[in-house]
Amino acid sequence: MNINTICKLHTVDRLFYIAATGGGTSFTGQFLSVPGGSKIIVGGVIPYDSDAFIDFAGKVDKFADDNAARKLALASYEYCLKIQKPSNRSVGVGIACSLATNNERINRIHKINIAIQELQFTCVLIVNIQQGMTREQEETLTNDLTLELLECVYLKNLNFIEVARFFRNKNTEKLTFFLDYGFNLLNPTESIYTKYNNYYVNSDTLVVYPGSFSILHSGHIEIPQIAKEITGFPVYYELTIKNSYKAMIDFIELSKRISQFDKLEKCDGYMVTTAPRFVDKFNVLKNHIKFKELIFVVGADIWERVYDKAAHDNGDIKFFEDNNIKFLVFGRDAEIKNQDSKLFIRNERAQNYNNPISSTKLKNKEI
Repeated sequence: MNINTICKLHTVDRLFYIAATGGGTSFTGQFLSVPGGSKIIVGGVIPYDSDAFIDFAGKVDKFADDNAARKLALASYEYCLKIQKPSNRSVGVGIACSLATNNERINRIHKINIAIQELQFTCVLIVNIQQGMTREQEETLTNDLTLELLECVYLKNLNFIEVARFFRNKNTEKLTFFLDYGFNLLNPTESIYTKYNNYYVNSDTLVVYPGSFSILHSGHIEIPQIAKEITGFPVYYELTIKNSYKAMIDFIELSKRISQFDKLEKCDGYMVTTAPRFVDKFNVLKNHIKFKELIFVVGADIWERVYDKAAHDNGDIKFFEDNNIKFLVFGRDAEIKNQDSKLFIRNERAQNYNNPISSTKLKNKEI
């Protein structure tokens, strides 16, 4: 690796945590072999075993593709936040590769995937290599490409289009490069990105349908339409980057999920936040929209979590009551508990609603 580039990277105002599997595992060690690396390298991890990978970054379909690299980068970024590093200086780097082995299949494509996750962007570099290089040569190439990507982003201050052009113009006949990125949210802990197809007019009641919406299915489309008929108000999807019960998503995944809403014929609009809890959601919405009553549209499983013992103990229930927050609960083939709550909106059509389709079953191809 280029020592001069490493020395220059020592001066950037960032803190890097690096996760690598299948290749690029020597990058952190080589970087730290140049004195001064401790200024910017927080640490690193090699979750080589599949169980170790899942424990660190979550489940993936493949362990050596661009999504795996992004998962590693996102988990690395979240680790920086976990140990209380500044969110605007933390950087997660993920490297997921499938390099040369002793038992090569004929025409097997070797893959290098390098991702960077920051507060305001996600990027991933995808490289396919034809057979012919040794494992050592491919490891060296992986480390060099990782350093070059960091150099382009943090030293040359190129925008994403310029970074993509830089890699495409390299004289490397056996390599194919691809770079993608998401959009910025200026302050994810407090901000809200909105797009209203049916423009919201400040009124007494705001109706929001929150979820992760990894795959937008018929239930996700029917429920807001029914809720709109029940309440008489537009119903807005609320997609959160960080869900209380699911893994955080990066900006590339976010842009894919948002594109689903843009394709809907009937959609009053959507919001994007990073508010995982309903109390957080209220506070974010209240800072941007005027309303006197907030109605969350949820399924029976979410309602049960909303109204559990922990919610009473930590003061959430009182907060909901004090701030006129209510819940329109859809049965979805599940028993609805705590119907005597002041927060519960009674409606037979919602309570009797049943659509067995779920995003999880669709992803697992169970339907």
